[in-house]
Amino acid sequence: MPILGLSSLIVKLAYDKQYSNLDTLQKKDLYYKKKLVKELLNPIIANVFYWSNYNFSENDFDPKMNGGLGKEFGDFLIGMSNYSQFRLIDNMGQEVFRLNRSEKGNVLREAILQDKSYSKYFQNTNQLKKGQIYLSPLNLNVENNILEIPYSPTIRGSAPIFDSENKRLGIVIINFNAQKLLEILKNDDDYSFTLIDNKGNYLATKDKKKDFSHIIPNQEKSNFASMHPKVWNILKKETDTSFVKDKDLWVKIQFNFKVELANLPVFQYKNSDIETSNNWLLINQIPYELIQKKLNKLLFAVLVFNILVIIFLFCFVLLRLKSKKAKKEYLRELKSINKKLEIRNYQLKGYNNMVAHNLRAPATSISALISILVSSTTYDEAKVLFPKLTTVTSNINLLVDDLFTYVEILNNDKPKIERLDLNEIVNSVLNIHKDTLLSNSIHVTQEFVEWNEVQFSRDYLKIVLQNLISNAIKYRNLKNNSYIYIRSSFKNNKKIITIKDNGLGINLNRYNHEIFKFHKRFHKGVSGRGMGLFITKTILESLGARIEVESKINEGTIFTIIF
Repeated sequence: MPILGLSSLIVKLAYDKQYSNLDTLQKKDLYYKKKLVKELLNPIIANVFYWSNYNFSENDFDPKMNGGLGKEFGDFLIGMSNYSQFRLIDNMGQEVFRLNRSEKGNVLREAILQDKSYSKYFQNTNQLKKGQIYLSPLNLNVENNILEIPYSPTIRGSAPIFDSENKRLGIVIINFNAQKLLEILKNDDDYSFTLIDNKGNYLATKDKKKDFSHIIPNQEKSNFASMHPKVWNILKKETDTSFVKDKDLWVKIQFNFKVELANLPVFQYKNSDIETSNNWLLINQIPYELIQKKLNKLLFAVLVFNILVIIFLFCFVLLRLKSKKAKKEYLRELKSINKKLEIRNYQLKGYNNMVAHNLRAPATSISALISILVSSTTYDEAKVLFPKLTTVTSNINLLVDDLFTYVEILNNDKPKIERLDLNEIVNSVLNIHKDTLLSNSIHVTQEFVEWNEVQFSRDYLKIVLQNLISNAIKYRNLKNNSYIYIRSSFKNNKKIITIKDNGLGINLNRYNHEIFKFHKRFHKGVSGRGMGLFITKTILESLGARIEVESKINEGTIFTIIF
């Protein structure tokens, strides 16, 4: 009966946990989609910035004299398969140069130029100063005041152009065809993904009839805000959120273009400034029926498992209780087994979480890239995706290698323990980095006065010291004369090794609980996979040791190994 009662409690907790797990997974999925949007928009920002600083002349804005522009701009547009148009517009809103991409992918110069003085994107761009870039809202492309058919979801990047004497010549506009982007975002068979703007208008849904219904004439108007008013009141708040409404799980993250794109290189280094009103909401809705279906399977599995366990325990205990001695022996063994199972369960739970959390993003990336690849119509379009696909598969291979390393440590129950000479181990590790230490004038001090021998695994201690010393080298502060100080001592009658450096340091106020977690990195611009400290902690704890860290930004870091 106690086991049944405990099982019932576990089932209830698992029921609650199901919402939490789905919440976590959906947030990761939406953050990946958010990252994908940012990556796909990055080129158009960079390209608009480049052409706005191109050495244009007044002749380039005269349709009768700019015939020589066709080849250079045509070659550029051919290489950018997501761009549907490249245009130059003069200060009065008249097109003076225009390239179009046909449905077959061919780039053609348009002979009939249009008046775009009435368009919002021209009016907004025409008010910008030098160095500013405008990103239009996502809408459907219009030609000669008529919606282009088939409908073409478009984001326009534009910027003013000035000549060498700082005289305003006009603007440059690049049309980004967002059709493939929207298809990738909607590519999810299990959950209902929705993309809406900050007014609650549908931009991308499973039901294509709702997409851009606020723009398309003679179509039933569908608005998320009006169809789900209670949900909309929660979603329209600025913060990312998740909540349960009518038993459905809603998960939402926000993509404010001005905020999210501000850290792109062209803006981060103050080379340019972005003007845009775009503010998207990325939403996943997980229906209660799907959650219930998953929970029913879990409930059935738990009940069957517990029934089998109870039957087994009853028979086993009945036999073992034949004698008092057997009973005591059984209880001791049960406690030991229970302890080992708790430890192993904790390790396997951590492993399962790592696999689930870290494989989803690259798996989604491959799915997205394959979707684009399948929809590619030319070899040039597909060719652009091959390096990205290679990068993602390489990342998966690296992740699998890291997971195998972790499993190998967990499965190595009996590593060879021997008496080690600390000075010898440290010197063998430093010898690996000899050239790097010399070339970067990194001073290393060793002090093994209080003790020099320790009982430990030779291979594991080398890995631990290698990780910590290589980190001290990798994250050194280039503004200082770098040093590494390695010392052995005693603390509370326990042997300790201290490795101190004066490098970049870590913000412990922010990352204190993530220092030793899987694939966690704390410095941009330095290569690495975030495995060193994770493996170090796993090794030490598997052999009964532990590690502590002290650090301050731009002052350095101290790692302490306690045996």
